Amino acid sequence: VTIGSGYLMLRSYLHSDGFRKFLSGVVSRAANVKGEFAPFRWDGLAVDTSAFEATGDGPLAILRADGLHTEIGFGGVRRGVWELKGTSVGRLDVAVDTTRKPNTEVPPEVKVPVTKKERPRPWYPSEVEVGGVEVRDLNVSATLKEGKVVSANNLWVKVEPEGGKKNYRAEITGGELRLPGDFLRGIRLETVKARIQEESFFITRANAPVWGDGQLEMTGEGDLERKTYAFEGTAT
Repeated sequence: VTIGSGYLMLRSYLHSDGFRKFLSGVVSRAANVKGEFAPFRWDGLAVDTSAFEATGDGPLAILRADGLHTEIGFGGVRRGVWELKGTSVGRLDVAVDTTRKPNTEVPPEVKVPVTKKERPRPWYPSEVEVGGVEVRDLNVSATLKEGKVVSANNLWVKVEPEGGKKNYRAEITGGELRLPGDFLRGIRLETVKARIQEESFFITRANAPVWGDGQLEMTGEGDLERKTYAFEGTAT
């Protein structure tokens, strides 16, 4: 009876607007933006929402995700985390302005009014654990110094955890990278494979056709905190 009651209470909280605001706050703090999910549509423990819209005062200026789906797992409740499984995004648009200074102000947690029907429970998980994300259409635009713009469009991205809390492996397929200047204005990507560890990333493989019959291959790594990067590659 106790297990059944606990399950019903967790499910009731998930279906409340308080959980939507909680998850909006988690994503906002992680991306250092201010945003909110559209109303949730539930089917058991699976949830869909039309969009997440956010803006930021730092380098990440605009973030919009459309057609989101995920499923909530209770396996991590005792560890204090909500498990998000099978997460997918239909379209993700990101606008970055590198001329802005990073915003060190952390968005405040959303305070949900307490009512008799919905009292906050101290044992509710306060963290989120993402089991992987698939983005079917990623579009990124980055404004550089002197107004130059770098963009990547129509990318298919899949990110999965790889041992450790902040370790992931990522794969990008298809899409086009557009650079300023005339030397390599447009690059059609074939495959990019990478690993993400804490504040560092490692590109283990990247290849793209260039100049008609040419082929570009590249590897590299970067430290996002120190803003140091190193890349090398070959052009055939």
